[in-house]
Formats: sequence, structure tokens, C-alpha cells
Amino acid sequence: MGRIRVMLALGVALAVVGCSTPRTTGEKGAFAGGAIGAGAGAAIGSQSGHAGTGALIGAGLGAVSGALIGDAIQGAEQKRATPPTPAPPAVPPAAVTPAPPPVVFVPPPQTVYAKEIKAQQVRAHTIYANEIKAGEVQGHIYQTGKLDTQGWHGEINTPFVSASVIYAKEIKANVVSAEVIYVHKLKIKKQDD
Repeated sequence: MGRIRVMLALGVALAVVGCSTPRTTGEKGAFAGGAIGAGAGAAIGSQSGHAGTGALIGAGLGAVSGALIGDAIQGAEQKRATPPTPAPPAVPPAAVTPAPPPVVFVPPPQTVYAKEIKAQQVRAHTIYANEIKAGEVQGHIYQTGKLDTQGWHGEINTPFVSASVIYAKEIKANVVSAEVIYVHKLKIKKQDD
């Protein structure tokens, strides 16, 4: 009778597992584990006189163990079968071109020699003049004797004159501005002159 129960348990297990097609690795593991567990349980149970009970307990434990092992194997197979996700294409680092440094144009020291300068504004670091006629004069003013203007030729007539140093016999402007002004005659004129 004990053998009949074992065979019956194995038959039922085969029928249940055999009905599903195709079988996954987990199902195959449950089937194999159940069969091995049933056989081992029947053998152990026959020693105590309960081969059928041993077969059923062994089949249950074997099926659960086999299913777990089968699922683990199936997961490993899927990992190997699935190609690794390709790395995203390498994007070259963006080239950052530094902005060029600001260009500062510093002209060489300029010196202007003129017989006469007519302008709206005259600006310099230092001015040497025999006569200045202007509406406004800005800077440190020092009165001097008459300057020797020999060799100072030409006239400058423009809205704006700028130089490092200006030598002039006469300057006529609305505004004269310099750090230092050396002048023989200074006339501040009114705006209507």
C-alpha cells in the first residue's frame, strides 16, 4: 500500500507539472525537487512504517526547494542572456574658450607743440602756455614768465584736444583741464564771450 501511495504522489506531481508547457526553469526545479523529495521521503518513511506520509512531506519540501533553486538558476541564465546595457556614447567635454582679456590701449606719451589751439575742450597731464583764454580751467595753475615759443608752429582747430603734454603759445577753449598748468597769462572768459 505504501508503494501505491508513493507512486500515486509521483503520478499526481507529474500530471500537475506536466500540464504546463513550456516549463520555466523554476517549474522544472519544482518538478525535479518534488520527485527527489518524494523518493527520499518514501525511503525514510518506510523505515518507520509511514512511507506514504514521508513521500508526501518529502515531495512538498522537495518541490519548494526545487522551485527556489530553479528560480535562482533562471535569474542567472537571464542575466547572462541579456546583453549589458551599452554605456551612453561618450560626449566629448565642451571646449570652453576663455574670453580674450580686455584690450586697453595706452598710447605712448604724446607731446603737442602749437602756435594756437582752438577747441571746446583741451585736456592734458601738463600744459605749458603763454596765454589761456577759457570759460573754465581745472587743475593746479602756476603763473610763469613768458615762454620761448620759437619752433612752435601750426594751429589746431578741433572740438577736443588731448595729449600728455601740451606746449602752446595760445589756447582758446571752453574748458581747459590738466593736472598741472604753467601759464603766463590766464583769462577766464564769460560764456557769452
